[in-house]
Amino acid sequence: MMDNWENNLIDWLNTAQNELESFYTQMNQHWQKNSTEWEKTFNQLTEEVEETLTIELNELLTEVDDFFVEVLKLFLDDNYLNDVDNYSYFLDEDDFNSWLQDTKIKPNAEINPACLGCTNYHGQSYNGNLLVCGMHPYGWDGENCPDWQE
Repeated sequence: MMDNWENNLIDWLNTAQNELESFYTQMNQHWQKNSTEWEKTFNQLTEEVEETLTIELNELLTEVDDFFVEVLKLFLDDNYLNDVDNYSYFLDEDDFNSWLQDTKIKPNAEINPACLGCTNYHGQSYNGNLLVCGMHPYGWDGENCPDWQE
């Protein structure tokens, strides 16, 4: 029995190798079989998430769009917004930039000189109408405004 130990060890190692190869082959087949199902499940889940996100993003963008239309209604007269579905006027970059430039008016020696340096000065133009400040919406006529504050 001692003389065959080398042969027994070689047989045992060959058997172990065959069993490991068989195990590997079975696992590989199982993986390939199930990977197709996993891939289908993953793709289906991805499509569902994408569809849900697309719907929710579209709803959010619609709400944001509606919000900005309402904000613009506060600053522009109704003639600009008669057709809410067709307000491409606001998308014209040149018109939009000129609208932005005309909104803030700084006081100077000719325009509202009594407001120079006053913290109450607002100077915002709304639809072409300048709001000078809360106390004197049209500005102060004289040189020394009684509500002037540094």
